This record gives sequence, structure tokens and C-alpha cells, in this order.
Amino acid sequence: MLPRVAVIIVTYQGRQYVPDCLSSLQAVDYPADRWETVVVDNASADGTVEYIRQKFPHATVLVQDINTGFTGANNRGLQYALDRGFDFAYLLNQDTAVHPGFLRQALQVAETDARIAAVQSKLLLHGTAKINSWGNAIHFMGFGYAGGNGMPDVPLTVRDIAYPSGAAVLLRCAVLRRVGLLDAAMFMYHEDLELGWRLWLAGYRCVVAPLSVVYHKYEFSRSVAKWHWMERNRIRVLLTHYRWRTLALLVPAVLMVDGGMILLSARHGLLGQLLTAHAYYFRPSTWPLLGRRRREVQRLRRVPDREVVKRFVSRIEFQDSPPTGFTQVANAVFGWYWRAVSPLIRW
Repeated sequence: MLPRVAVIIVTYQGRQYVPDCLSSLQAVDYPADRWETVVVDNASADGTVEYIRQKFPHATVLVQDINTGFTGANNRGLQYALDRGFDFAYLLNQDTAVHPGFLRQALQVAETDARIAAVQSKLLLHGTAKINSWGNAIHFMGFGYAGGNGMPDVPLTVRDIAYPSGAAVLLRCAVLRRVGLLDAAMFMYHEDLELGWRLWLAGYRCVVAPLSVVYHKYEFSRSVAKWHWMERNRIRVLLTHYRWRTLALLVPAVLMVDGGMILLSARHGLLGQLLTAHAYYFRPSTWPLLGRRRREVQRLRRVPDREVVKRFVSRIEFQDSPPTGFTQVANAVFGWYWRAVSPLIRW
């Protein structure tokens, strides 16, 4: 019996995107009775829900009363899949279009090893022959980025990746029942990095399936909200996923990153957002919640830090703009630092 899959699409003000996304799903070559389109709408006000119900009546539409963010809406879709006994859930961005074989190819890879919990499709920049992500990278200081972004599309093989992009990823429901869904405290951004790191820590694998292809209408954004949530969530993951001894080794790097982020934020007029993100961790009410989350994550641990960090990098690459002198210096300094301290992580 072929596995059942829920394809979950979170929409927010997505009227311009959903025609291409949902139309491409109609050409999928996986048996129609073994998968379901589940749209979770985040209180859109642009007619997205009405359009979907009229043009794509086969889709299940779950409407949120308020915008619960990318994470909250995806978690509602994931819970829908778990409650109805689906074997897999596929998270798909609203600003994508899929190749007809994307689901079949991802499932073929997932079924080669029960330890594979997440399978990312190869993401191509829509309308080009360039990569958007061939699997995402985790910098040891908690930054994440799309591997290969902007590079020419070339033949790839199935391989392990640090974490899968939440724009196009197949997740094994049996594993989600054990490790949990996306971190509900992360309104948006870094939720895919957190899950990927948590899966590796719990003894599972994240891989890319290069024959599963999704086209992404990716647009770079340096918005105020993005800056705030990426920094706040980056710190959260460091504090909940590393062992304390590893964090102690990274204190000098933390100080360097904080100094660099202050300079970078000031340059882009985003210093206030950075300080607000950091101030969150000085609230007395934050620490009990953070401690509880840390205990939840660490209880899942089956793999020591010394193994997990082998998948981390010390450079920031594949950005949307050419590397600046600031980036080049940072890569050199953190490359040296990581080479010095990573061999000391023996736990």
C-alpha cells in the first residue's frame, strides 16, 4: 500500500500565488486517493480563501481566525495530518510550483531508510535554471542559509543535509509524533532550522532528494519583522539545543557575533529590532519557558554534540548579494575559531 500524504500549504495574502501553486499540484503523478491538499489560511484579507474554494474545491481549507504565523499555521496542518493517520506530511510554500514527480521522488527516498525523517526537494529559482536550495546549512552560531542559492542547476545525488528548507519538505509523521511539531514559540523564520537540528539530535536524518523538484518564486527580504524573528529565534535554538559545555566554549564567539550584529543592524537601520529581540531574553518570564523547552529538546537526545556539529559550517555563503568586506572578515575569523574549538567538543 502506498503511503498517504498530506500536502500542507500555508497561505497569507496569497491570491497572486495560489493559482500557479495549486494548478501545478493537479498534474502530480502520485495516485489521487493517496494524498490530499490541505490549505491553512492565516486570516488573509485578499480573497485567497474564496478563490481556492471556487477554483480548487477538492482542497481542504482550514481558516485561521488570526494570523498565527508560518509556524502556527503549519502546525495546524501537521496536526490535521497526524489526527487523520497520514504517513507523511509535505510542507509547501504558497509561492511555489511543483514538478509532477516531486511527491513520488521524495517518497522513494524516504522509504530507503526509516531513520530519514525529513526529505527536502531540490528547490530551483522559478523561471531559471538556478538553485534556490540544495539543502540548507547551519552555521555553528545558529545562522541558517540556503545551500547553493544562485548556483547553476547541476546533477546531484541524495545526501544528508543539515536542515531542510520549510518551503518544500516531506516529513515522516511517525517521527513527528515522537519529537513534536515545529517550535510554537517561533512565529516565523528559523523554525525549519530548529526542527532539522532537533531531528539530528534525536537520531534521525535529513536528506535532499534531487529528483524531487519544486520551483520557488523566491524574493529576498530584509524586513523589520524578519530581522527581529531571525535573531530572536537564532538565540533560542542555541540555548535549547547545545549542551551547556558546548555553549561555554562558544562564549567568545557569542560576544563577537553580538558586536558584529550591532554594527550590521545599525548600518541597515534595524538596531531597534535587534535590541528588542535580545531584550526578550532579559525578561524574567522568558527563562522558565526557555528552560522547559530546553528540557523537552534534551530529553530527545540520542546523538552527542560532537556528532551533530560535524554537519555545521563556519562560513556564510550563497547570499543574495556579493560578499562584503565585513562578511569576508567574519568568515575568516569564525573559520579560525571553529577549527580551534570544534575538536574540543567531545561530549
